[in-house]
Amino acid sequence: MGILGSLIVGAVAGIIAKALMGQRYSFIVTIIIGCIGGLIGGLIFRDTYGLFAQILVSAVGAVIFLLILGFFKRKL
Repeated sequence: MGILGSLIVGAVAGIIAKALMGQRYSFIVTIIIGCIGGLIGGLIFRDTYGLFAQILVSAVGAVIFLLILGFFKRKL
């Protein structure tokens, strides 16, 4: 998948994670959250094939990232 495809998957995953976590971010931050989620999800769930699986894994990783981010926000 190219850079544009990764950004689209990241955007969709970020939107899903935002909806699940009930948080509000700008569209650019949503894409960044989704891309970071894709990295985290890719480390946890290796060898995912297909667009739906990539979006699902990225969304799970994005939720994990938002949980970690929320934990550190409360600590500060």
